[in-house]
Amino acid sequence: MAARQHISLWLLGLWCLLCGPVYGETLAQEVGTLIYVGSDHCPYCRKFEQEVGEVYPKTALSKQLPLVKVDHDRPVSRYAQLNRKVHFVPAYFILGKDDQIQASFSGYRGEEFWWYDLERLVAKLQGVKETQALLLKP
Repeated sequence: MAARQHISLWLLGLWCLLCGPVYGETLAQEVGTLIYVGSDHCPYCRKFEQEVGEVYPKTALSKQLPLVKVDHDRPVSRYAQLNRKVHFVPAYFILGKDDQIQASFSGYRGEEFWWYDLERLVAKLQGVKETQALLLKP
């Protein structure tokens, strides 16, 4: 299992190095903030934070789409309205520059599915066809 995780992280790093500069530059103009709503008592949230939360800040994508963690049980006032839209955690929202929800998805099935879901939404927001977005994956 550790070898599989190591390979996944290596592939993610390689993808960021190869595609980050080209893919990431277009994000600055079109994507806002990635909001992650989680809870300390949620096992899926803890798994997300362990597998993705520690890696995400090191990616090119994080510079264009920064990740903000919101505690579902104690949301800060800025995200209180957003927190009311959460039916179960973890939940993820992409907010535009006007703080309006541009896209969302929820649940955590593992890091590979999570990256796929996020890339699909970002590509959709940018108007990139899904088949083109899939070509960006290693």
